[in-house]
Amino acid sequence: GDDIPARILTLTGSVLNEPGVARLWDLQTGEALGQPMHHGDAIIFIDISDDGRQLFTASRDTSARLWSTADGSPLTARLEHRSSVLACDIRQDGLFLVTACKDGTTHVWDTRTGNPIQQGPMHHRAVRVVAFSPAGDRVLSADDGGTARIWTLRGTITDPVRARDIAQLLTGHHFPASSNPAPLPPRQILAHWQRLHESISR
Repeated sequence: GDDIPARILTLTGSVLNEPGVARLWDLQTGEALGQPMHHGDAIIFIDISDDGRQLFTASRDTSARLWSTADGSPLTARLEHRSSVLACDIRQDGLFLVTACKDGTTHVWDTRTGNPIQQGPMHHRAVRVVAFSPAGDRVLSADDGGTARIWTLRGTITDPVRARDIAQLLTGHHFPASSNPAPLPPRQILAHWQRLHESISR
């Protein structure tokens, strides 16, 4: 693929609940690259994919975002959570990421669609650390109370079509990659259910 130029990320934002902004800068020229990446509150955590093409930001505004390191444009819609997002890890292949939250929850997402794939086992304290195993089939999560859990990704994790069907069936909404969710008509909901039922029954 194309070479990724040398870049450095700077973060601006206040711990006093002022909006958080991430910016990409060219390491050689010192010039800003692309557009600012905005959150509604302080940015707590960042991660970059192994290939250097995806940037992840986690914020106290209860959202996480995936951005392109080429120009700072969003790659998916906001990844919405119920509490502050404290950490994340992007799987080595760049296809999935896991987020950790202040309310003790962990979540796996499809980076191509922004759809939720799986929720991990509940912690009783804020989760500060999440990491995929080298093989990418398990996740380690650790909380403020000193409890660590290792859990396995479900078998459908590598099937984005099925994952999207499940999300659309459960919510009654269509999740296009480039726009906001839209309500599904009953006929399409039924079609999603029939397709899932056939694949599960095999």
